[in-house]
Amino acid sequence: MQRGNRFSGLGTVLGCMLIVACGCGRSESEKQADVPEVDELVERQQLLEIGVGMLSEWITHWGSQGFVGDAASFTKVQTIALDHLERPEVNPLAGTESNLESFQLSNPEGFGVIDIYDYKVRIDDGGEVLYEPDAEVTYYKANGMRERLLFIGPSGLFEDAVWINGQTLLVAGYFEGDQGFSPMLWLVSIDKGSYEVYESSFVAPSYARHAYLEEKFKVKRE
Repeated sequence: MQRGNRFSGLGTVLGCMLIVACGCGRSESEKQADVPEVDELVERQQLLEIGVGMLSEWITHWGSQGFVGDAASFTKVQTIALDHLERPEVNPLAGTESNLESFQLSNPEGFGVIDIYDYKVRIDDGGEVLYEPDAEVTYYKANGMRERLLFIGPSGLFEDAVWINGQTLLVAGYFEGDQGFSPMLWLVSIDKGSYEVYESSFVAPSYARHAYLEEKFKVKRE
């Protein structure tokens, strides 16, 4: 009986030690798992800050509407997977005399060009600018494929965009809600096959829908 109790007690001690060891290991593992998440959040914020810094004209434009802010003024609301809607099609504006070709954004690593205006804007023979109800961000890849990255209906507009690096694109625009118009950002990760949507708390009760585009086209033509 005494021997059994001694072994029973020893088993209890070892069991407690095992539980503590497992608990410590699990906690450390969880801490290690959190590190990449924290690093990724920091990286995404840094990319956002770089991109917004490259969109000074857009920030200034919205400043004239009363928006005072920077990258920190935008809050991530969701992450969405890219549709990967591809089809064979070369850039239709390449080598043309279209005014819109100069607004396309060449990938810094030579993987193609981004177009955010051709789907939305039409310029007639008289030079008048017309607007379609919907907008699209299109990626004409160097391999001859066309991919739609983003799409938005009449309630919003993609106004500008910049390549932050060869795999990351920042698109800026707005969305019209019940209270008015709010600046928005879309951070597209080509390599990850997803994009993040960022919204601001600023709301302009009224806004000329194509004001930035008209301002941008005019500056480009002068």
